[in-house]
Amino acid sequence: MTIKTKYNLSKQDPLYYSSSNQAETVELREYEYIRLKGQGKTLDTEFNNKVSTLFFFNKIIQQICRKQELNFSVPKLEVMRWVEKDQFQEQINEDEWHWILLIRKYDFITNDMIEEARDYCIRKKDLSVVQDIICEKVSIGKCAQIMHYGKIGSEIYSIKELRKYMSVNNLKENGFYHEVHLSYPRKVIPENMKAILRQPIQ
Repeated sequence: MTIKTKYNLSKQDPLYYSSSNQAETVELREYEYIRLKGQGKTLDTEFNNKVSTLFFFNKIIQQICRKQELNFSVPKLEVMRWVEKDQFQEQINEDEWHWILLIRKYDFITNDMIEEARDYCIRKKDLSVVQDIICEKVSIGKCAQIMHYGKIGSEIYSIKELRKYMSVNNLKENGFYHEVHLSYPRKVIPENMKAILRQPIQ
């Protein structure tokens, strides 16, 4: 069986997966995601295990789709983060982080495919955590954003630039802080990793 078309959201939706090196404002629409929630430090055991689980889950969906001659690249990992306080803070106890891991969902992925992948992960791999994976639509709207270069965990320097831009332009927060990780750690040295940092605004 030859599958002629390979869908790739990074190419299909370049606005979503690009940003200037300088802080800027963009307008984004509603998107559907496959997501998994957690709490605690970024890159701790729970975080890393759930990242691996979410990617494995999407790989199983990829295999299911190939049987129907639908081939796609698994989209980039995204992370929404917040603390149970009024505003995002630069210095907080990392144990207070709440986060949602997200991967964009292609329109042709059906609920039946999602449930087939979930069943496989539970029966064959004993990954009970996939019971917490859901599909969810999120309307993002207007955002302030900036491209960050560097290893995961070093985003604070770019966050400061983003918040300076928001302050100068009198922009107020209107949703969860959001990272789109464009690089895969195993393929790129830490200093060259790229991530779009986004803050919904009003």
